[in-house]
Amino acid sequence: MEYKYDEYVSLPDAGSKRMSVNKTNNTIMEDVSLLKLFPNPTSSSTTISYLLPNKYNSASINVYDARGEKIAEHILTGVTTNSIIFPTFDLSKGIYIVALTVDGAILDKQKLIVQ
Repeated sequence: MEYKYDEYVSLPDAGSKRMSVNKTNNTIMEDVSLLKLFPNPTSSSTTISYLLPNKYNSASINVYDARGEKIAEHILTGVTTNSIIFPTFDLSKGIYIVALTVDGAILDKQKLIVQ
């Protein structure tokens, strides 16, 4: 699996808003962020908090293993600020990538450590 991190770049913080610009079509998305993973490291589950833009077509939180293979996907619908609980008790110890994908592009990512 090939990550699409280079399609979006973060812009300097504008007040309390995080902004990203799509270099392909120069669109700006405000308030898009994977806010935090807690607890991290974890052994049983982690809470993934996120913030989405007001307008989007599709959004998901994806978890990738060290080889870059998607091992989990959670489709996000409705509200723009929320959190999900992601169980990790059945995962092997190691480092995983949790990515927020909006309209087909990965906009934010965090490392998740499973002990």
